[in-house]
Amino acid sequence: HLERALGPEHPWYLRSLATLANLRQDAGDLQEAERIDRDALIAIEKTGQTGTLLHAALLSNLADVLRATNRYADAKSLFEQSLAIGESILGSDSLFVATAFHNLGIIARERKDYVTALASYDRALSIRRRLLGPDHPSLAGVLTSLANVYRATRDYQSHPGSVAVLAL
Repeated sequence: HLERALGPEHPWYLRSLATLANLRQDAGDLQEAERIDRDALIAIEKTGQTGTLLHAALLSNLADVLRATNRYADAKSLFEQSLAIGESILGSDSLFVATAFHNLGIIARERKDYVTALASYDRALSIRRRLLGPDHPSLAGVLTSLANVYRATRDYQSHPGSVAVLAL
């Protein structure tokens, strides 16, 4: 009913599609989540809404689905596009940008590019600490990701703070 009330290209309707795609992904229906995300992105492009935060969020959603299906190169490209849009609108210090760096770190870690993963996680952690403070619970996800890289590389000493990360 929302599509009829607002139209298929209205930002609120497109945001609802993003939520629906997330629900489908959470339910394990990655094919349907991808279809919904792609349809929403087509509508974004058709209506000239590219370069918006909604566009960036939809790119990130689709990238997450692609990551879940092991299409890392495509996912990385979409996460990078999302990051570029986020930085152009919000600047380099926002939670959106921090999340984008965290997502890029996940892709790098899954590809066993640990140097890039660490750099991305460090950037995400730095932004989150600056914006939220050093003890905020939202740091846990990035710290856990850092710990996973240290565990994978068996490098527990070279990064400052690695002991704190491993204490989680």
